[in-house]
Amino acid sequence: MLVAGCLLGVNTSLNGQICSVNSSSTNVLCYGESTGVINITVTGGVEPYAFVWTGPGSFSSTSQNLSGLAAGSYSLTVTGNSGSCSGTATIVIDQPAYPLTVITQPADQTDCYGNTVEFNAEANGATGALSYQWQSRPPGGEFSDITGGTASVLTVHDIGVNGENTDGTEYRVVITDDCGEVTSEPALLRINAVSGLSGRVNYTICDGDGTSYEVTTEGSVVGYQWSFNDGTGWQPITDGGIYSGTATSLLTISDATSAATGAYRVSVTFNTLNQPPDYPTCVVTTHTRNRNLTVMPPVLPSVVTADQTFCGTGTPAPLTTTAATGGSGPPYSYQWQESTDNVNWSNISGAQSLAYSPPALTETTWYRVAVTDEGSMRCGTFYSYPVTVTVNPLPVTSAIYHH
Repeated sequence: MLVAGCLLGVNTSLNGQICSVNSSSTNVLCYGESTGVINITVTGGVEPYAFVWTGPGSFSSTSQNLSGLAAGSYSLTVTGNSGSCSGTATIVIDQPAYPLTVITQPADQTDCYGNTVEFNAEANGATGALSYQWQSRPPGGEFSDITGGTASVLTVHDIGVNGENTDGTEYRVVITDDCGEVTSEPALLRINAVSGLSGRVNYTICDGDGTSYEVTTEGSVVGYQWSFNDGTGWQPITDGGIYSGTATSLLTISDATSAATGAYRVSVTFNTLNQPPDYPTCVVTTHTRNRNLTVMPPVLPSVVTADQTFCGTGTPAPLTTTAATGGSGPPYSYQWQESTDNVNWSNISGAQSLAYSPPALTETTWYRVAVTDEGSMRCGTFYSYPVTVTVNPLPVTSAIYHH
């Protein structure tokens, strides 16, 4: 700043002459620098004039005009030739109150994969117009300018997507004014994400079997919610029945039935950091990691023809059974079994078809068919409901006597 035509101090006269001191000055442009200027004009008395300056610290000078001055108060005594006059002046050289300083540093940010975060900075002590240039440094890399990052606020969209703005990236801003530049402290970006989901993408199991899925994450987890879609839409599931761990990282499915056939996914809730007050948490759902489960229908064993009853001894009518269904068959294998107490069973040699002709019986006997799934899943062996062939003893008669 230029200050012109200022008369500061007290003018005195010697030998009847008036000595008048006028000054103009230019303040220091940038805090802490030495660019001030003072120019002096003197009237009255007789030239040449003698100048004696004192100033901040040990400053002194005998020049009329001064340059390269630091901020402070400068005092001048002027004396005319042979003491023809004398005058004094005090000139103050100002400077900006503060150097260019980052007073609001960019804050670390934590949010979920694919979301948007903002970094902002604020400076004080600027001289002239401010300009901004944001920079980023990926993990293990170097800082480089961000194209378009020239405002006080940097908005970063789609964090982590396509390998850009990944977890662990740092951000800083270089702020420039007419006097120079200052660089902010770096701020760290952390990304909450699902890092893995166990289990086959497409998996088929037998009725009554089970499986499990486990999600792994990066970030501070608040909670989990597993969901199921049977083709009619996604619905959250809860513990009970075939499910356990529906609100944990590990979902377990036990004793599954065909009703469990469908898709499974998990939504993970994370804590955020330095996000708007309405967003203390964020959610990542495994849309692209769905797990599809197929549960084979149960093997429905054969139905054997009806029970039979006869007296004494006799040969039962042939037994027949229907073909099995379910599981991963056909094919199926069949094995007729027999028991005399409906508890202990034994295979009947050579009886592996859908029909069996029992031999003559003298006691009640039970028959059933063991059906084995011989398909790709080999879902096990299942038994038909037993058929009973009841043998009633003949009535006991007493001798008849004639008189």
